[in-house]
Amino acid sequence: VLNHVNIVAVASLTQVSCIIICEDAPLDETTLSKAKQEKINIITTSLTSAEVARRILNG
Repeated sequence: VLNHVNIVAVASLTQVSCIIICEDAPLDETTLSKAKQEKINIITTSLTSAEVARRILNG
């Protein structure tokens, strides 16, 4: 699970507006601050990435 500040940089470069952090991975204040600055939403969940992908795909 990636949760480093670089996820925000990649999201910004690829024009992604939302990042989903799975398995309740911790986020540091630097990452949250950078996401806020870049206007990128971060959603956290206890689900695995496979479970999240299935829910997105199946609605």
